[in-house]
Amino acid sequence: MASTSETGNAKNVANFSSGYQILEEMGTLYNPSNSNLQLTNLEPIKVSLAGVITVLNDKKPIYKNAVADREIEIAPLGIIATKALNFAKSLNISTTDKANLASQAKKIRGDQKPKVLNPDTAEGDAISTSQMSFCKS
Repeated sequence: MASTSETGNAKNVANFSSGYQILEEMGTLYNPSNSNLQLTNLEPIKVSLAGVITVLNDKKPIYKNAVADREIEIAPLGIIATKALNFAKSLNISTTDKANLASQAKKIRGDQKPKVLNPDTAEGDAISTSQMSFCKS
């Protein structure tokens, strides 16, 4: 089951804001010798971080929609590669060209012989050979 806890940039900014609030409540008790850690120097950072998170939250749905659209467009590539390979096999071309096309189709589909694993040390994660992936966030 996926974690439901908040992680990443938003959590870091929230933690910074919480820490800043605690230091603010301390009042004159908080007096660091390093001037960079004075509340007057931390205030612009806090405001800046809040603005950056707002911009990020505005742009994130646009990015996620673009990724979803790209996934939909990429989904049929494996089937198209198989059809193209089968058509190429029916043509009168050299076996080297057929092998090259088969290799490219294999890359697109991510075909791979299953590895023989020792059940005692087997891990659940496998490395994909498909080259259809892209960064999702």
